[in-house]
Amino acid sequence: MSKFRMFLIVMTVFAIAAPLMAQDEEMPPPMVAKNHFVTANPGQALEFEAAYKGHLEFHANNNDSWYWHTWQIANGQDFGQYIIRTGNHSWSDFDERGDFAMKDVTHYLENVSGYVKKISSNMVVAVPSISNWPEDYGIPTMVEVSVFQVNREYGRAFYSAIKKLHEAIVEKEIPFTYSWAWVANGAEGPGPSWVLAIPMKSWAEYGQNMEVALWKMVEEVYGDYERDLIRKMWSKSVAHEESFIVSYREDLSYNPPE
Repeated sequence: MSKFRMFLIVMTVFAIAAPLMAQDEEMPPPMVAKNHFVTANPGQALEFEAAYKGHLEFHANNNDSWYWHTWQIANGQDFGQYIIRTGNHSWSDFDERGDFAMKDVTHYLENVSGYVKKISSNMVVAVPSISNWPEDYGIPTMVEVSVFQVNREYGRAFYSAIKKLHEAIVEKEIPFTYSWAWVANGAEGPGPSWVLAIPMKSWAEYGQNMEVALWKMVEEVYGDYERDLIRKMWSKSVAHEESFIVSYREDLSYNPPE
């Protein structure tokens, strides 16, 4: 069982017992990311990639100040799907794109869309106050992504849970890198959706996490009562969970010049 599994399961005990998030809690300025989920036409992945590289040249030739990183699902239900992401934005950044946004869409439709079977998008807001992702970490080779559709009645408790567990991880100085975000628009379920991202350098690192006796660790930290409560109550907090691993495609990504 991996570290993130322990992280997710343990937080359930807090989700059941924690008070609701304070309404007057001071929140930092939002850090917004937009994700495009792109599925190429069957048999045309190479054609799509070639066309999209041309689209990235359009961004470079127009000195786009936004980054566009492409990730590809390396394991999971939508294996092979591309996730094209731009982040670290404020909401007003999307208003200020103006005419360039229209030119961008027009160029995409004319040059790339013919190779695309399906596309969708969402917008997520990062929560750095409950994340542990150093600014100098860089772009990881792989990321394990878990998406949680939370039962509506547990929404605030879920937030309080991950906040409390984050504080415990920081206090104990556990070397665990992760990032939490909530889906502001484009969520699939009726209740709130949260996204947990855990970076990895290799499959070997992912495999090493499986070798730790985490349930024993949970019992040592919280006791057997809380361990049993976690197992019984987890299903009441999360309506649905999806997990997949993405690999960074540097050849299909754009970074603005510094």
